[in-house]
This record gives sequence, structure tokens and C-alpha cells, in this order.
Amino acid sequence: MMENFLVKEFGNYLLEKRQSCPDWKGYISDLRCFVRWFEQTNGEAFTLQAVTPTDVREYPQFLLVVETHKGNRLPAT
Repeated sequence: MMENFLVKEFGNYLLEKRQSCPDWKGYISDLRCFVRWFEQTNGEAFTLQAVTPTDVREYPQFLLVVETHKGNRLPAT
């Protein structure tokens, strides 16, 4: 799967260039979330070539909506 390859390559890059960076796991998690959102939203497999400026603009808006809804969830009964 392309997602796994890209995530692995990005992780390798971070390890090589930013070995002391404690945030690399967060970066990888963010990339996985973006890939998942992209595939669900666009109905196609993620590739770097398929990402458009519109995707880049819409993803932060999606995150704002998700965070807003998380804060407004009712407690489980």
C-alpha cells in the first residue's frame, strides 16, 4: 500500500535528519491522518501527485470541525 511506503519513507527521513526531535511520532501520526482523510474524502488512493491545493486548504478546516465536535460530545452513559 502506498500509504505505508510513504509513511515509512517519511519516518526514515525524520530519523536521519532529526534524530533528536521528540515530535517525529506526531509528524508520522499527522501524515497517517491526512492520508486517511484524503482517501475517504476523494474516494481514491493517496498519492502525492493526487493532492491538490484544495485538499491542503480543506484538511485544516476538517480538523477544526473534528476538534469542535470532540469538545461538544456528550458523556457516555
